[in-house]
Amino acid sequence: MRSSTPVLLILAVLGSVLPGGAADPSGSALPNPEDRLAVARGSQLARTYCTTCHLFPEPDAVDRATWFEQILPRMKYRLGFSTAELDRSADVQTLRQHHRIPLEPVVTEAQWLDICSYYLANAPEKPLPQTAPLPIGLGVPGFESAILPIRSPQPAVTALRILPEGGALMADDFGKSLQWVGPDGRVAGGAALGASVGSLRPVGGSMLASGLGSFMPTDERGGSVFWLRPTNGWSATPPVLSGLPRTTDANEADLNGDGRPDLVVSCFGNNLGRLSWWESMADGSHREHELLPIPGTLRTEIADFDGDGRLDIAALVAQETEALFLFKGDGRGGFTRSTVFQRPPYWGHSHFTVADFNRDGRPDFLVTNGDNGEFSSPAKRVHGVRLHASQPGGGWKEAFFLPLYGAYHSVVRDFDRDGDPDIATISFFPEYQKAPRGSFVFFRNEGADRFTASTFRESATGRWVSMDAGDFDRDGAEDILLGSYIKGPTPVPTALLDGWQKTGRPLLLLRNMTPAGGQPPVAPSKSP
Repeated sequence: MRSSTPVLLILAVLGSVLPGGAADPSGSALPNPEDRLAVARGSQLARTYCTTCHLFPEPDAVDRATWFEQILPRMKYRLGFSTAELDRSADVQTLRQHHRIPLEPVVTEAQWLDICSYYLANAPEKPLPQTAPLPIGLGVPGFESAILPIRSPQPAVTALRILPEGGALMADDFGKSLQWVGPDGRVAGGAALGASVGSLRPVGGSMLASGLGSFMPTDERGGSVFWLRPTNGWSATPPVLSGLPRTTDANEADLNGDGRPDLVVSCFGNNLGRLSWWESMADGSHREHELLPIPGTLRTEIADFDGDGRLDIAALVAQETEALFLFKGDGRGGFTRSTVFQRPPYWGHSHFTVADFNRDGRPDFLVTNGDNGEFSSPAKRVHGVRLHASQPGGGWKEAFFLPLYGAYHSVVRDFDRDGDPDIATISFFPEYQKAPRGSFVFFRNEGADRFTASTFRESATGRWVSMDAGDFDRDGAEDILLGSYIKGPTPVPTALLDGWQKTGRPLLLLRNMTPAGGQPPVAPSKSP
């Protein structure tokens, strides 16, 4: 989840940013989006000062109301302006103490009004629509949905992992616990954890887990890394690392060639955070090596991405950075950072996975972006699923884009057993009123970067935040398991929330019915 400063405090910083340019009753000047000279000055100022922290945000990224109510207030305090209310904000104090925002304004009040004039003059009245989204048919070819016999007083799944022997592990934020679900869909055991879980990564027969501390953004140091061992069910070990910023992911590999597995830990944090690899020492302790001293790292993958025979680290970073970085390893614990891509701060990156879509033997990156933050904000036309495909001369290039509002997590498998990878995607921020089918979308690969989209009838029976694929029911086919977190940070229709609370269903299984030899898919219906 993304970070936010209390809205009332932020609005106090902006003051009255209204079209028209007249003075308010106190005599203060207001931005004037009808003043062409002010707009021209603001355009140049925005390109000069906004890009000191992130890529340039175009005015048409969101509508005028969102600029006025949410983005411009945040921009102003990050340029060094303040009020008595903001001076009392813990978030702002933290940012100042760690030199993340200037202590004094970097532009004058008049220059700030010009920047506001530029954005208000060029922002659309309503959010711009997505370009050519795929029609989503009803009925996922080869799958049937199964509501599992497990209930929760408040579904709050933060991490899922289907086990090799069938069934799954489910991390529950409401109870701060782990539940072991058998292949029959019933709870087979559990363990108290005392904290939210960000990720579950299988290593050998155990599970490497990251402890968020808190699902919602915070700068408290409640993050941790620990192991889950399958001893008399599943149980948690004492933390290997603790006292970390909010930790969204932990990974493991021998990065310096000493024969001991090291850790790569994504401390997303909130206003503060970092990405580090932790060297495994002979005495069992770990020594930290910082790779990226900023907040927002979501997760990593470790592989030989550049083909030199040494392990590298790919890291997806959100917050204002919004980039995929590659840390090229030298095999001895040294890393050199390069950028695969970077986007503006409204992009909302949420997840990535590695797969070979173009069958060249080199890894490609499938990336979802659709995080809409902790405040009400319109869905953005840039949200969706993108493949960054490896290129013959090195590097990666965007090969296709599948628009999907609120896209949050994708898994890649050859679900229909026809020889090419398909994509299953969930949205944590779909447009429930206008496009509820976007809560879950199955993109069937038709070849040549073409896909058909479908969903299942019960797709809106949960607010899906986590997902995994694997043989849940032990029949030899790859199933899809969805985890629901109903108390999300942004509003949903009351009828949906009431239904989620009443049924209390934390999980939903899409059972893959495709036989081992495959079968022609059934075309999904486009009727309601």
